[in-house]
Order: sequence, then structure tokens, then C-alpha cells
Amino acid sequence: MGYHYPINQYFNVFTKNTNKNTVFIFDIANEYNDLREIKNIFEEVKIIKNSSEIRHNYKRVCCFNFK
Repeated sequence: MGYHYPINQYFNVFTKNTNKNTVFIFDIANEYNDLREIKNIFEEVKIIKNSSEIRHNYKRVCCFNFK
């Protein structure tokens, strides 16, 4: 989730299948996701990897406390 589509497209999946304490780790493509929007969905977002490869610019984020 989050690599080829914006994270907010999965919002219904999150609300139906998780709880506030679920921990998520996403690889988010920079061109599809705005980190500020992800921070609006989760109370805490940590970047654990920042890749700037030629074909795959992405951030790996660990997200806590789904709102």
C-alpha cells in the first residue's frame, strides 16, 4: 500500500481492519504521496529509509497510532 497509489485510498481498509495501536510500515513513492497527508492520518510518522534511486524515489515510513 502506498507505493503506486496515495495512502488515503486505503483509508477504509485501515478503519475496518485495524485499531489505533496497529503499526504500519510503508514504502511510499514520493510522486504519489505527500508526507504531510500521512501525518494527518497517523499521530506519529518516522522515516526509517529515504531512497533516491534513479527509478525508485521513495521513503520507508513507520506509522503509529492511526487516528
